[in-house]
Amino acid sequence: MLVVKSLKCEYLNNPIGIYVLDPKLSWQIISDKINVKQQQFQIQVATDKEFNTIVWNIHTFSEKSIHIPYSGAPLQSKQRYFYRVKVWINQKEESEWSDVNFFEMGLLDNSKGTADWISVKKQKNKC
Repeated sequence: MLVVKSLKCEYLNNPIGIYVLDPKLSWQIISDKINVKQQQFQIQVATDKEFNTIVWNIHTFSEKSIHIPYSGAPLQSKQRYFYRVKVWINQKEESEWSDVNFFEMGLLDNSKGTADWISVKKQKNKC
């Protein structure tokens, strides 16, 4: 058994309102074997849960599983992104895809979030 669990983005589970343009992704691996070491990982990030529109797909040889910076297509304001991870370990075993997590970007361009101020008008007392 080899499972990828506890996916995090910027130390959070499914965060909303991220302002970091290269959010850091992390995960944990769980195995019933001893002396398990990750050798490779694959991350996919998409704009839909079905991963039909993938904006980042990286497959690399690395033991790292924390603070992996997103480096795909530029992230868009107020867009929700879905991501999943798969790993390979030193015992020639490959995991299934992890459960799908998400992160949602905040408003990255202040000019798109303008609004009129709400104010209270003072009225003169009529007695």
